[in-house]
Amino acid sequence: MGNFSVKFGIDANYFDPDYRALYVKAIGETTVSVDGRDGASESDQIFIKDLVTMGLNKALTDLSSQNVSIKDLPMKSEVIKAAVNEAFAERKVAASSFALISINPDERSRERMNKIDEMKRISSMSPEEVAKMQQEAARKAQERWDSLSPEEQQRIQEESKKKAEEAMEKMKKIQEMAAALSSDAPLKKFCSNCGAPAKGGKFCGECGKPL
Repeated sequence: MGNFSVKFGIDANYFDPDYRALYVKAIGETTVSVDGRDGASESDQIFIKDLVTMGLNKALTDLSSQNVSIKDLPMKSEVIKAAVNEAFAERKVAASSFALISINPDERSRERMNKIDEMKRISSMSPEEVAKMQQEAARKAQERWDSLSPEEQQRIQEESKKKAEEAMEKMKKIQEMAAALSSDAPLKKFCSNCGAPAKGGKFCGECGKPL
């Protein structure tokens, strides 16, 4: 039985009290010793990473239930370390060191958090502040437009017109399909298949073909 090190990068779910469902990435390294394993094989590495994942998920579930913010997870490394060591102990793994280098939201979660923060910031603004922000945005948009060449402006206008026409055509087809499905087609007086008089309904009473 010898010591061997395992580096890990684990993606995990986290339910934040403010941002709701997010993902975090935990990066770190641990040195362990296990009877019958020397760390040389891929299965040894996977075995340890699975135990780290088990402990990490348990710690994150407990921290989430305590309404700990995702922003405070880096300060909870000792809690995570204890949960991982508990998972190690259950499988008779001895850890001589465990270092959690970082635990932070992944890129998608950071984008989600930034959007929510921006929405909160805007919702807390006064009507005057909102109006000022809109004016500033309009001013910048006009500046960008004025910086374009006449050819670029014409191209953008043509592209916008084309997209609007395509959207209108698509909507027209959808409306036509909806109208066709909702309207009852007039019934024929005679069956076109067998010539029998129509007696009401949409199928021939003699041959069963659609009228």
